Amino acid sequence: MRSARAVFVALLTLTPCVSSRLITMGGSQSIARYSNDFELVIRATKELEFLLETHFLPPLTMSQDKTIGLHDKISMARINGKPLPDHAIRKMRFLVTLRNKIVHDHECNSIPDRPRFVKDFDEVEASLRALLPDDKGLGCAIS
Repeated sequence: MRSARAVFVALLTLTPCVSSRLITMGGSQSIARYSNDFELVIRATKELEFLLETHFLPPLTMSQDKTIGLHDKISMARINGKPLPDHAIRKMRFLVTLRNKIVHDHECNSIPDRPRFVKDFDEVEASLRALLPDDKGLGCAIS
């Protein structure tokens, strides 16, 4: 017989993932709520990758064994057949480069300028969402 704690932990692992931006009654909640820098950079870049993959990338025709990195996805991303705006590309590259540094560089264990990271993420996310057609909006509408 499983303990109540074991059942709870098992349920948590089966719970579907949610967007890093939780929708609340007053709008959305910023990624700045994550106090751990590792979690912040991973969640922020996962959200960017999700937006790119679901709205700005053509169907990928590459073989299953080839891993496509986030920098490559940024380069491949298109809106109406054109590359994404330069300001969005620059900010995404900054965020992804910092993510890579924190994950792979043994000496880097925190975000050097956390407020800038959060600000850049918020701006690029808003910019990408603004490019989405109305029928692809990620929010909920009540009529």
